[in-house]
Amino acid sequence: MAGQGVGAIRLGANLATVERLMEAPCDEKTPTHCRYVARAVEFRFGDSGKLERIVAHRQGRKVGDKTYGLFNGAIPPDLMFGMIPTAIQQYLGPPERVIESNEGASPEAAYQHVYKGLVLEYDKLPNGRTVLGAARIPN
Repeated sequence: MAGQGVGAIRLGANLATVERLMEAPCDEKTPTHCRYVARAVEFRFGDSGKLERIVAHRQGRKVGDKTYGLFNGAIPPDLMFGMIPTAIQQYLGPPERVIESNEGASPEAAYQHVYKGLVLEYDKLPNGRTVLGAARIPN
């Protein structure tokens, strides 16, 4: 949900709440980061320990020497990772802003579309197709 969270996990939650709602401890954990590699989602916490950013990734995206698994979710109404930009825009409309780089995004992102409470990262695949690679809340 743009600007709010993923499932029952909302911005402002603490690490214990995230792990409880994910029903498992983080695969990778630091004081500011909780990552679930197989579930393709990461949670980033501010200095106060409150959840400030959620990033969901497409399957196969790199994270260190691993690759993300499958994110079990969608962007309402039913937009999925791997969709092409024009298909996404049919539902969300044109972005408020386009960032023509991966600044603030994952290294694999070619560019980003900014919507209210949501940033979509698009990856250029080896076959030349550009697809939705990640979604960040908030922007």
